[in-house]
Amino acid sequence: MKQSGTAALAAIATPSDRLAVENGALSVDGQRATELVARFGSPLYVTVEDTLRENYRRIERAFAERWSAPVTVMYAVKANSTLAIRAVMSSEGAGGDCFGLGELHAAFATRTDPLRIVMNGSNKSGAEIDAAVRADIILNVDSIEEIAQRLALA
Repeated sequence: MKQSGTAALAAIATPSDRLAVENGALSVDGQRATELVARFGSPLYVTVEDTLRENYRRIERAFAERWSAPVTVMYAVKANSTLAIRAVMSSEGAGGDCFGLGELHAAFATRTDPLRIVMNGSNKSGAEIDAAVRADIILNVDSIEEIAQRLALA
């Protein structure tokens, strides 16, 4: 038996979701999806800031309750490169998990605390290592060659 839209949504909804089915139409945070598409076009991706913040806080709290040391949730811009989302994550205290200069730039452009930024990647270029050193952020070293590149910058 096929579920109604309301039942299908209820089966997958989380407490922070701002989704509803009203009169057979999907609503996002009180806005009808059809009206949003008419206004902004399709395809349309919608993020509700309150949901984003609540989900971040729930994740951070879950780790903090189970780990005695300080916890930093590291947002990876590759998950969603929208700078507005990166900015919300920064304002909540999320760090930046950066693979490459573009992700590092996004972290700084959205005021991520430099003490919470890490440059990762198993094949970092000299420019990426140099940028991490100059920005005084954590650099995860993945090879002997990266150590040599890092020492050459000292």
